[in-house]
Amino acid sequence: LSECLREGSRAIMGIVSSNDDLKDAKQGIAEFTDMLHTIHTKGETRGMKTGITELDTQTGGLGANELWVVGAQTSRGKTVLMFQIMAALIAAKKHVLLVSLETDADRVHARLASNMESISMSKILGNHSQPMTKSDLLKLQSYCNMVSESNCLHISDSDSISLESIAAQADRLKEQDFPLDCIVVDYIQLVTVGDVKDKARHEQVAEVTRTFKQLAKRYQCPVITASQLNDDGKVRESRAIAQDADVLLKIADDSESIIIEKNRNGQRGYKLELSLNGEYQRFQ
Repeated sequence: LSECLREGSRAIMGIVSSNDDLKDAKQGIAEFTDMLHTIHTKGETRGMKTGITELDTQTGGLGANELWVVGAQTSRGKTVLMFQIMAALIAAKKHVLLVSLETDADRVHARLASNMESISMSKILGNHSQPMTKSDLLKLQSYCNMVSESNCLHISDSDSISLESIAAQADRLKEQDFPLDCIVVDYIQLVTVGDVKDKARHEQVAEVTRTFKQLAKRYQCPVITASQLNDDGKVRESRAIAQDADVLLKIADDSESIIIEKNRNGQRGYKLELSLNGEYQRFQ
């Protein structure tokens, strides 16, 4: 029954959207010239800025309908890099939906505040040898005021969220007239798939990345997620992760560099000489 309903829904959407999705030559050229004007006249990147200048130069920034994947082995900074990019978007007043299956909302804000206000993460969490200063507290107050007033970050921090519920949350925000500039999911291997009957694990993972790519196209916003890497440096459990990604970033085992492993719209194999600074939750 579930499969029949799903197929019926897809068929209806195909009929409804068929005319809207078909662009003639004039429409295509108009979009192309608009892009050229933005890049070469206004001097702007094709997509939203990640906050890492060299990364924006190589990729053109976070393009609409793109899937970005950050790959690394355990504890190498996947979440730090994703949150660093997310911090840049929030600072630019972009609206972000974060699905965080590993980090609770309070720790999410601790990471973001550490990055954006340059406050030691261990100080925020009370693990530092020195107490918080008045200056630190004022910075934290500034961060809280900025995020509250802009209301540009929505967080789902359930420890078990399904692929279907991610799409439902995005739909709900759009229905409430919230702009959806970016979706961040931390991370692929933790997302559960509702209908797993007769599906191998690599097929389940492939369905996750395929759906993420579809969400990016549906909402015309980038989707950023992460994946574990095997010991040989390949993405775990499914080749579809690398195949579906528009940009694949790999963090070196020593967290001392980031490789642009895949770049659909530019040079691949480019090495960013950035190292992890866990104390301030950023690569620099």
